[in-house]
Amino acid sequence: MLSEDPNAHFTDKFKTPVHPTFSNESIYSNPNTPGGSWSYQSGRDVYDFSDYTFKHSNETLDYLRREDPNSVATYKGGAVLPEVEVVGKY
Repeated sequence: MLSEDPNAHFTDKFKTPVHPTFSNESIYSNPNTPGGSWSYQSGRDVYDFSDYTFKHSNETLDYLRREDPNSVATYKGGAVLPEVEVVGKY
């Protein structure tokens, strides 16, 4: 087993720009494809989207909900919520 913690966060060093949580810690992050950034705030992992990664925010939110449900996603200082479809009563 790699870690006793089932929610352990491993290095992002080799994540590619198509990974849902591609970050600035990756060797592939550059001015054309800047990754998001990770921080730890109030006991939670926080993924802050870059302008580039925000283009795929719904995929990232789905991934985080599945893989790290205690994490939070932010963009330019605000929390990011999944896209919601509003349906009227029939």
